[in-house]
Amino acid sequence: MSDNGNNGTDGGDDRDEEASTDGDRDEDSGDRSDREESTDESVGSVTLSLDATLELLANHDRRAIISYLRDATRQTATADELADHLVERRAARTGERPGRSHVLSTLHHIHLPKLVDAGVVDYDARRQEVRYWGSERLETWHERIEARDGD
Repeated sequence: MSDNGNNGTDGGDDRDEEASTDGDRDEDSGDRSDREESTDESVGSVTLSLDATLELLANHDRRAIISYLRDATRQTATADELADHLVERRAARTGERPGRSHVLSTLHHIHLPKLVDAGVVDYDARRQEVRYWGSERLETWHERIEARDGD
């Protein structure tokens, strides 16, 4: 659980987007111990702890990012493609269309760093390209959540 004012869950809403990224970054750097690197260098070789997995999946936008990347050709997408997808997804889910610049900002400053720190994506900032590597545990829990909530 974090001590930065959040109770560690965001209920799938966007509260962590408005939290200070400084607190998130300090907390995230400690989460590196929650991931164990397999000796196998193959794709999906990152094993996440249950806590790290559930933290990644606690947010609607991160679940949408994972779904989009998992289904994309070569499991890659540009940051702009992800931002457009998140805008459309949130508009369909809530009936309100968020500002694209706000979505792109939270993508760059919150969601991508969390996914990169967990080792499930790589982000090439120069090319603005995100590559999904995945995790068996992440995939399993993501599918369970999608089946239950339709996300």
